[in-house]
Amino acid sequence: MIGSLAGKRFFFGCDEGSSNSSRDAVSVVNHAKPSSCWNRCAVPAVKDENNRHIVIKNFATCRSCYATYVFTYGSTKSLNSHKCVKESSSISTSPSTKSPSWNSKINRFSSEKKKTLTSLIALWICQSIRPISIVEDEGFLNTIQQCLSWNGGPFNNINGNDILSSRSTITREINRQANDIRERLGVILRKGAKQECLAISPDLWSDKFKQNSSLGLTAHFVDDQHILHSIDLCCESYNVINKTAGNVLKSITAALSRFGLDQLMDKITSV
Repeated sequence: MIGSLAGKRFFFGCDEGSSNSSRDAVSVVNHAKPSSCWNRCAVPAVKDENNRHIVIKNFATCRSCYATYVFTYGSTKSLNSHKCVKESSSISTSPSTKSPSWNSKINRFSSEKKKTLTSLIALWICQSIRPISIVEDEGFLNTIQQCLSWNGGPFNNINGNDILSSRSTITREINRQANDIRERLGVILRKGAKQECLAISPDLWSDKFKQNSSLGLTAHFVDDQHILHSIDLCCESYNVINKTAGNVLKSITAALSRFGLDQLMDKITSV
């Protein structure tokens, strides 16, 4: 596939010994990338004025249908999830051996299980303090794929990319869960404040290396069964330069407003 880039011709790489009829076709083998997606994808190259081939960074293309993607090194999720048009058409022309019940089972998995899996991954990332980008990690994807195909199970032919949510979807799910938890927890905390059995422990500190200040809040309350609970409500950046009592109180009130406690400050004990 030949196009134009900054007035130059560029070519998408193909394998050595390819049957590509173009004499200008470039063979760009990505030796540095062990991912299986590079068996069907290649990197594009530019032919400069000296007839040398210069690889274009952060782009990759399918060798069959020439679909091109932007990718960052270390993340090949978009390449692994690529569905080649030519490969799909060749598969569709062959007789299907899958029964309607099998297709229905895949559809049920995609619609019912993916949402649950997204929720569990979001919860795991938050509880274990993992980076959200872990969902695009090749090792994580391989683990999911192995679980699907173990012992030739009913989901053996399902692609892990089809059930794993993207980083942006996981981010939205984390925000949704956080808002839901704050709403439910706010009901309990407001009840404790009205009964004057809620205490808040603020913690303000600075990183001795970067000198970044942070504010943490922990709630303490006793429930109807006389059981003491301590819950970390937040840990966020404190960007006010002047750390006076008034400024700290404003930041604490703003943080507690997410739980509907800003109107009950006079009933809360600070520890």
